[in-house]
Amino acid sequence: MAIAPLSLPAAQALSETDSVKSTFFRPTTVEGGISVGQVLTMDRYQRAWMESAASRGVHWGWRRRTLFAPDGYAADYNYPEWGVTLQMMDYAGVKMRKTPSPDWGMAVPVDYSSSPGAVFSLVGSFSRPLFRTGKWQMGYALEEGLAFCTRPYAKERNIDNELTGGHWLIHFGASLYAARRLDKHWSLRGDLAFRHVSNGATYRPNKGLNAVLPTLSLQYDLDETGVPQVNVPKASFVKGAFWRIGASVGVRTLIEDWLRTQYATSPSDAEYRTGDFKRYAVANLQLDRMYRYARRWATGLGGDLFYTPYVRTLQNREVPEGSTAKYSCWSGGIALKHEAYYGDFSAYVHLGLYLWRHTGKMQSFDETPYYERVGVRWNPPRWKGMSVQFGIKAHRLKADFTELGIGFQW
Repeated sequence: MAIAPLSLPAAQALSETDSVKSTFFRPTTVEGGISVGQVLTMDRYQRAWMESAASRGVHWGWRRRTLFAPDGYAADYNYPEWGVTLQMMDYAGVKMRKTPSPDWGMAVPVDYSSSPGAVFSLVGSFSRPLFRTGKWQMGYALEEGLAFCTRPYAKERNIDNELTGGHWLIHFGASLYAARRLDKHWSLRGDLAFRHVSNGATYRPNKGLNAVLPTLSLQYDLDETGVPQVNVPKASFVKGAFWRIGASVGVRTLIEDWLRTQYATSPSDAEYRTGDFKRYAVANLQLDRMYRYARRWATGLGGDLFYTPYVRTLQNREVPEGSTAKYSCWSGGIALKHEAYYGDFSAYVHLGLYLWRHTGKMQSFDETPYYERVGVRWNPPRWKGMSVQFGIKAHRLKADFTELGIGFQW
């Protein structure tokens, strides 16, 4: 596995030593377990229609514990674990219902409670041990994957489910974990997990389902023997700075359309509380100056330019209604950017501040002066500095749009 392409000197071999830190945990394991927890109520609006939040689930998975790697990443992350897991979460205990209130405008309350049903997720995971000794291992884990919801929002039969707006959802998870060896093959692992599924603003509703789920897993190692201590050469790393330019296109739906059809449309209208929403394209350019100060980390500052033509649609709709808000299809910001690398892949997180942005009368309600971006990037070694990225831009952790892009660094 090669170091992700950067404007850095070529890696030099034989300068560092890569060694297995522990012989206790064997390389390959299968597991099964349970989760019991609660769906979180994120704000006052959600609190008004949440009735109950109990959640439970089961999962089955496979993990591969890293032994050593000559590129140095395994040692830098203290020999992490990679896994694939199938999760089945039962959210039938999560109930939502809007009771009669003038806050709902023209929406007529229904006589039943809505629920997300079950959510099936296929996820990849990365577990980094922070502490390993004797029979114990502790660390953190990250998950990313695809989810399927059995009971998304539906006007006819699930009208108050604002958590999941479609069958197909994006899954993200993060946890703190501890594992204990029981005997030669068996071990027990506990995670204090946070899990999120949503459609990334590609459809409505887009409240998203956020849950805290303590999880217990029973693990069985497939290997008969532990791995002995080994020493192998690994590539050296040289610090350095680089530029990156990127372009991406994204898709989103409008919260304005959701609020209009939910609360400002007559029950006799065909669009009343509809589940069909138009998707709008967005685009953006990025120019970043990054500093790779460690094999696994780079941090820097960048400028973002956004093109959001849907703002013209909002202007044409809202100005005749008396809106005095400002409108512009262009906006820009400056962002602090951090990236974590493992081989040819990296995960990024950005925290940005708008320098200018005018998106109409809902801007102060739905947006903040700052924005976040998270995603993953692939740096194919044969592409000579080119990269492909997939991510989500958000305000207060609520998706603004989902994007796919390319980049070039030098």
